[in-house]
Amino acid sequence: MTDERGGLDLEGANPNDLVFVDLSVLLRAAQGIENWTPRLAQNIDYAYRYRLVILLVQRAPVEDLVVFHASIRQVATLISRAEDDGKIGDGWATRWRAFADVIDARIANLRTQTPQRVLERTHVSEILHAIRTRQEGIPQSELRALLGISKSNLSRVLNLMEANELIKRSILGRENLIQLSNNASLTTSWTPEPTLEPEHDGVFNRLHFKNASMLS
Repeated sequence: MTDERGGLDLEGANPNDLVFVDLSVLLRAAQGIENWTPRLAQNIDYAYRYRLVILLVQRAPVEDLVVFHASIRQVATLISRAEDDGKIGDGWATRWRAFADVIDARIANLRTQTPQRVLERTHVSEILHAIRTRQEGIPQSELRALLGISKSNLSRVLNLMEANELIKRSILGRENLIQLSNNASLTTSWTPEPTLEPEHDGVFNRLHFKNASMLS
């Protein structure tokens, strides 16, 4: 599973073997890529995707999540440059940043001790207030327009709220419908704080991890 220079052969390796390679080794190999190919991207994607599912299913500690988050973010930056130069098709960087955002939401959830602390996060109280005005729920795109924040920023906040069972999401046509969960009744007395959080660039596509079919 090594190349002619003794490094990790990402393109020729069996994707199943890459799952067990240390993330630092995987990252170093990715940093040494000069010419990205679809095969390279697919193998790296498989390795990180498999690890992502395992981290979530096994309820990994924050320390492991932080390592994964840093690694996938750096790899996403590497392939983003290749995409910008036209060396490989678009989409991989966005996908891997979405992986990172899932882990980011999980880390935030683990570091949040009580639902009250979630309510203190920027935009949370505004989102709850907006949803309460619509018994049937509110489309995510409409909520974003109402709040005036980026897709990625809104997705991160919604992931955190969903992880703490404050909201629930369902599919409505081609987008998500945001509704209050039963736990949202605990937030009635909360007073919104001013919105100070800066915007974040990029696009976050919500991932659905239903079962082991993710690994196929």
